[in-house]
Amino acid sequence: MKSFLKHNSQSLGKNNRWIGGKYDWKNERWVWAETGKPISLKTFARNVPDKRFLQWTCIVVAPNRMNKWALKSCLQPNQFICQKKPKRPIRPKTFDIRICRRNVTQLTDSQKIKCLKLVGGYAGKMFPNVPAPIIQTPKPTMKNLKEYMCPSNMLIIKNRCYHFSHDKLNWNDAYWACRDNKTYLATIQNRFQDKMLKEFLNSGLAGKHERWLGGLYDWKQKRWLWANSGIPLKYQGFPFKNYTGSQFEWRSITIDPNIGNMWSSRLRTELKHYICQKRAKTIAKLGDYNTALY
Repeated sequence: MKSFLKHNSQSLGKNNRWIGGKYDWKNERWVWAETGKPISLKTFARNVPDKRFLQWTCIVVAPNRMNKWALKSCLQPNQFICQKKPKRPIRPKTFDIRICRRNVTQLTDSQKIKCLKLVGGYAGKMFPNVPAPIIQTPKPTMKNLKEYMCPSNMLIIKNRCYHFSHDKLNWNDAYWACRDNKTYLATIQNRFQDKMLKEFLNSGLAGKHERWLGGLYDWKQKRWLWANSGIPLKYQGFPFKNYTGSQFEWRSITIDPNIGNMWSSRLRTELKHYICQKRAKTIAKLGDYNTALY
């Protein structure tokens, strides 16, 4: 890749370009985002910073450093390099799979083995009186693996997409700004989701801003609920337990960096940054390897 970028620098330009590496801060290692496998080859242009500062860091190829790797915030806009495997020509099969539809007694041992492999089974067991397509010991099913994708203006955290606004709006306008983009003001359903969001906000990559969430106070029922669904809060991230009463009328929930990104409440007329949210789209799922012959 270095050689290609060097010889084509005039047409490609000298811009940093994303490649698929990122820092897995939980396991303290560099991995390829597509597969999750550790990166064995590391050609960074200089010494890597302390691990404490690598959270939300991804890898670019840097032309100004002889196309070696460099580290940049994953939120920074850069050009990028896509990759796919080349198509290989399909070789003609020498084995006619139609013979697998015959009764097993009509097949040779070699044909039985090939038929078993075609239907995804092991070739170890033979059954004399059943049709060939179902002579198989099923392969074990792999554990399901899911990959998620978000729109380009949103950041993925676990299996949710988040947009951290640059502008300030009152709560009502923020609610509709999210809805206009087919998202909704963020909801936090449990302690784990709250922790994941806090860890990102504590990194400072989205700035240190108090931000609207999607919760508001129902003064008639004297309880907090999520505006998007109308469902009362089951989990609350307020610093104190008794967050109810007439003083919370016309108030909605914020997440406040001044108290460690715990929840707070503000009058809905105040101007704040806000967080939009939607569920990430599942783009891949690996499961049972067994296949049907027909």
